[in-house]
Amino acid sequence: MNVYFSFDENGIRAGTGFPLTAGSFRRLGSALGGLVRSGGKFLVSCDWPTVPPNPFAEFVEGLRSSGMAVVNLGPLPTPMVYYAARRTHADGFAAICASNENGSSLTLKWLIGETIPDTEQVATLKKAVENEDVEAKKNVPEVRSLDVTYDYVAWLQDTWFDSPGMKAQIVLDTCEGPWSGRARRYLQAVFPKLIFTELDTGGGTARSIAEEVDRTRAQLGFVLGKDGGQLSAVDGYGIPYDSNELNWLLVQSFGLSLQGEMFLHDSSCPPAILQSATRFGAATQEVSGGDAGFRRAMSDSSAIFGADSAGHHYFRALCGNNDALFTTCWVLDYLAHGCQTLAKLRETIPMMR
Repeated sequence: MNVYFSFDENGIRAGTGFPLTAGSFRRLGSALGGLVRSGGKFLVSCDWPTVPPNPFAEFVEGLRSSGMAVVNLGPLPTPMVYYAARRTHADGFAAICASNENGSSLTLKWLIGETIPDTEQVATLKKAVENEDVEAKKNVPEVRSLDVTYDYVAWLQDTWFDSPGMKAQIVLDTCEGPWSGRARRYLQAVFPKLIFTELDTGGGTARSIAEEVDRTRAQLGFVLGKDGGQLSAVDGYGIPYDSNELNWLLVQSFGLSLQGEMFLHDSSCPPAILQSATRFGAATQEVSGGDAGFRRAMSDSSAIFGADSAGHHYFRALCGNNDALFTTCWVLDYLAHGCQTLAKLRETIPMMR
């Protein structure tokens, strides 16, 4: 099987670029492992379909050939892999995710220590794909398995342990993505008084559940995007919040805790959001470079919060990463504390020009 990857700082994606066969998957794993000290702990996750030759198995063998102690997390949303890396103090991780049904397209993301992927790492991986196989090191530990599901949910429960009780009906659309089959169960464990209904429309936008929110008279709805970090919302009238409206609401949720802090945004951020952040005492900084650019800027500036116009939200509480389920919990807690609804809050949102 040949899969073509393109390389950039935001990850390695299918497309024009280098063909990856079983051997090149192995070399790619070996190159990533070579960026970590020998014997280091390296986490892996994959939702790639099982097709011979199994590229994920070859990738793992490449990591082992470089002397890595590999821990297989199983198929997980990428934000949960980031959580596992923080929780286990791993030396690195890589997540391979199929992006269509037949498995002919995928994305690889990685992190080495706390270093955000940069052009030097990308160049190393590109070169590795073209090189010959390397000799495997001896006495490398067998691959271990780790289930972080319960720990992740317990962390969310602990984070929002004191959240006020709120009764509401909420529609979720997990878009047939990585949160499918997880979002409702996890959120129910964190907010037991809420009633969650999970759909899998595959739509990817807030409009995909607008009719369902209106039909069921739910108080609000959330769409958790296919990359695991993207979030959009619908109010109780079935009217979608656009990304800037949601970003404005999140800035309000921080309130005076923004005093003396840094807020990161992209070039599409409306003046109304910037003005709101500065009124709370925050400094603002524009970021380019997509996901990698935001994560690097979050790390460099120690910003408390960052938001882009595509619905990704970066929190210092997540070590600068994004997590759609975490953001959902954040919004629900904010609404509960203010005894507000998205429909009511919409009346306070300024024009986004």
